Parts: sequence; structure tokens; C-alpha cells
Amino acid sequence: MNNKIKIGIPRALLYYKYFPFWKTFLEKLGLEVITSDETNKEILNEGVKITMDEACLSIKVFLGHVWDLIDKVDLLFIPRIESVEKNHFVCTKFLGLPDIVRNTIENTPPILSCDIDFNKRSLYQSMFSLGWELCHNPFKIHWAYRCAKKEQQNFEKIMQKQARTPIETIEFMESGRVKKERKKGGLKIALIGHPYNIYDNFINMGIIRKLEEMDVAVVTPEMLSHDKILKEAEKAQNELYWTYEKEIVGASHFLVKRVDGIIFIISFPCGPNSLTIEHAIRQIKNRIPTMTLVIDEHQSQTGIITRIEAFLDLIRSTKNKK
Repeated sequence: MNNKIKIGIPRALLYYKYFPFWKTFLEKLGLEVITSDETNKEILNEGVKITMDEACLSIKVFLGHVWDLIDKVDLLFIPRIESVEKNHFVCTKFLGLPDIVRNTIENTPPILSCDIDFNKRSLYQSMFSLGWELCHNPFKIHWAYRCAKKEQQNFEKIMQKQARTPIETIEFMESGRVKKERKKGGLKIALIGHPYNIYDNFINMGIIRKLEEMDVAVVTPEMLSHDKILKEAEKAQNELYWTYEKEIVGASHFLVKRVDGIIFIISFPCGPNSLTIEHAIRQIKNRIPTMTLVIDEHQSQTGIITRIEAFLDLIRSTKNKK
């Protein structure tokens, strides 16, 4: 009989960046990790219904995933994140996420959280504090942290070496199943944006699959070296205080000479994302074609396909002229 405490991790927002780390750390401390279902119409609609209209699509999706977990788990894992590198910050939605959930959704299980702020303490200190709430054994907490860090490094290594998406990599690490080789022929298009917009196949209408069906090789920031992205971002702009926005700028600069075009994805109405992508496009200037897709809960699949087809036709005709 399984008496483990079940802890839920919503399959949204930073799930696509840190899930292997979180899952390993919690499992090593004796918890059973449960993730919400993949985003679907019911999850999105529920998130839209319980969220204030002014919230961005990403928050609406996240709250829909929390709703999906309510009757499945004993605890919810929702970290409070302010900074993931010194002298930089992340969007305030990550800082207020536990409070947003508590004040928006009724009858949620207790929230297990931790304060992650690299300007005040190391990640180890934050995770040790979290681990102490679950287990008063410092050696076991230290071991859980080391295992989690190793798993996260392996996760990032596979994405970069095999050009895999986070979803494909998580599936491979959990089951050993390898999907078909990623397409290499035809046009090469960079898909740039926050990972929770790029890899959530429901809210972006399966854009990666659609591009590959159109004879396009897709490149995303998670397939690149993180150090190289940050170096490119520093060349572009020294004072970008939002870490995840800086990654977008760095990826666009790194890829501008390596792809045939760039598609930026923004979730409506994300302010930092809108400003950063506009900044990136202006710095790219006219070196390669770019397109911006703004996604929301009212998005039309037909409209997205039509725009993508027109964008690819433009690139192909330009290449033929050259």
C-alpha cells in the first residue's frame, strides 16, 4: 500500500525549465510527485473563468492546471521566485504565484513553497530550507539536492546535444522512449519566446508540429548553450534586468546568422515580453525575416496556419531571388 504524500506540480509556467530538478528533489525526500494533465480546453476554460481578465494567458493556464490537481494531491508545490541570477529579476507573477493561487482558488490543498532569490541566498540554501519542512535530516536533504542538480544538468545536456524540446526530453528521461529524429532539411526557423508558450501544444496550436509538417527544421532557445545565449544578450544590451527576457534577446542574436527566419511567440497581455521582443526585432533590423505571434484564449488555428504559410512563402521567395 502506497502511503506517500502526493504533491502536485502544475504543468505550466516554469515546469518546462525546472521540472526534473523539482521532481527529483521532492521524490528523494519521500514524496510522490503528480503532474496535472496536458493543457486542454477544460483546463484553459477553467483557468480563464477563475482568473481576473487583466492577467496574462500564462497565469490563466497555470491556474487551470492548479484546478486540475485539487482533488488529486495532498500538497501543491508552488515556489516563490524573485531572482535566478544575481542583480537580475524575473516577472513579478513568479514572485506572487503562491498568493495568487491562495486568493483565487477555493479549497486548494496546502501549498509547499520556498523563496528563491539569488540576490539574497543561494539555490542550495533555498532548497535546504524547503527540505527541512519535509525532513529534519540534513544529510538526506543535501543528497536530494545533489541528485536533483545532476538530473537538471542531464536534462539540459540532452536538449542541447540532441536538439530536443523539454517535453521530449522529460519523456525520454522518464520512459526511455526516443521520438523520431528532429527534421533537419528544408528551411530552418527559430521559435523564440518563453518555454511555457513555445511548448504548450494546446495554447500555441501545436506550432512545432505544424512547422515540421511544412518541411521546416525548428530551433528553440532550450536547444542552445545557456552561456552562449547570455553572452549574446550582454553584447546586445548590458542592462536587461529580467533574466528570462534577457534569454530571449540573447537567443535571437545568437540565431540571427544561423536560421532563415525567426518566429516570436508572446502570450497576451505580457508586458515584459512585448517590450523585449520589440527590442530584439529592432536590433535584428532587416537581417532576416521575423514574425510575431500573439496567443490568447481566443486564438484561431486557421489564422495561425495562414500566417505561418505566408511567412514561409516570403522566406522561400527571398531565398530564390538571392
